[in-house]
Amino acid sequence: MPPLPYLLTTTHNHPTSSGISLALARLLAARGQKISIADISQANLDKASDTMQSLNASGKDVFATKVNLRDFSAVHSRRQSTVDALGEIKGAANLAAVHASSFIAELEAEIRDQVTGVDSTGLMHYLNAEGSLMTAGDCIVDAFSVSGLRGQAENAAFCASEHAVVDLTQAAATEGGPKGIRVNFVVPRFAETLVFWKRRGSGRVVRRLRCGLRLCR
Repeated sequence: MPPLPYLLTTTHNHPTSSGISLALARLLAARGQKISIADISQANLDKASDTMQSLNASGKDVFATKVNLRDFSAVHSRRQSTVDALGEIKGAANLAAVHASSFIAELEAEIRDQVTGVDSTGLMHYLNAEGSLMTAGDCIVDAFSVSGLRGQAENAAFCASEHAVVDLTQAAATEGGPKGIRVNFVVPRFAETLVFWKRRGSGRVVRRLRCGLRLCR
């Protein structure tokens, strides 16, 4: 089977240079797949590109683009540049997320707009761009946090945005099903990544683990 192009979209809290996103990118690269990776950070992209090219002998099979998910035009431009560079897109993984803790009464508009702009609106932008290219047999996988399953104190914007991810994915799956396009989501729960350890010092992670949320390794 020839290499199939995959769109791997990440940003902010899930950079392509670490954690779950890097693990997925490494797996695809090791299997010889063509990969298009996106991140808002050029430094993250440079690190990820170096890693991917060390696993995939053909450097031309790794395409990296700096993208702001909140920009609809930029997302569609990235989609087209990926097609031009790698060919037909057959799969996509949307792992982007931004997290900011705040009580509802103290939530600033700028922080609210950043979280919802990336986590929910950004995903809608990508599903729009990806869905317009997919055909029967293709697939899309979205990732969301357990925060999208229930409300949590100091986490209103993130919980609302992650819940939107669930509904957006279900809507896309309902629309894609009759066309033979599979759309699913995964919920990784807590994983020991760089982001996990950065947040652990605040005490919030420990409190949530005590509430019964499992830690994945």
